[in-house]
Amino acid sequence: MWMRPHILFNNMMKEKEGLLPPHMISCNVLNGFCKTGRLEEALSFVWLIKKDGFSLNRNSYASLINGFFKARRYREAHVWYTKMFKEGIVPDIVLYAIMICGLSKEGRVGEAAKMLEEMTQIGLTPDAYCYNAVIQGLCDVGLLNRAQSLHLEISQHNVCTHTILICEMCK
Repeated sequence: MWMRPHILFNNMMKEKEGLLPPHMISCNVLNGFCKTGRLEEALSFVWLIKKDGFSLNRNSYASLINGFFKARRYREAHVWYTKMFKEGIVPDIVLYAIMICGLSKEGRVGEAAKMLEEMTQIGLTPDAYCYNAVIQGLCDVGLLNRAQSLHLEISQHNVCTHTILICEMCK
């Protein structure tokens, strides 16, 4: 018999012995809800675990933010990103990639490009995925020259980088 995630979580909290720690279960449940587009259930689960005194970790925030971006619920993605900072959680390269990709798809390429700079300032190295998201975003808003300039500035290219630029040049 399939158990609802919140029931599983509550049972786990009662038993505690021999099971995964609560943050692991809650992170996996949230990730599952978000990946399947069940954001309202994800939010209900967040309020449930917060009511029980648990807080979200970086992975939980990444799941929620990514889920909201994929659902094109941009404002909510930004709200959760802000909440994350208020709780003292600093983004890692995965969260930056989610934000950069989401902002670029939203058409807020300037903000995405600023996040690339912010990453390097705090010692994180953006990967090709991050750069490709900004390059694609620049192309989407008609800034091919800026996309080409960014391509020349970076050391990490891949087939996707070149494909993005070639497709844009063919338009």
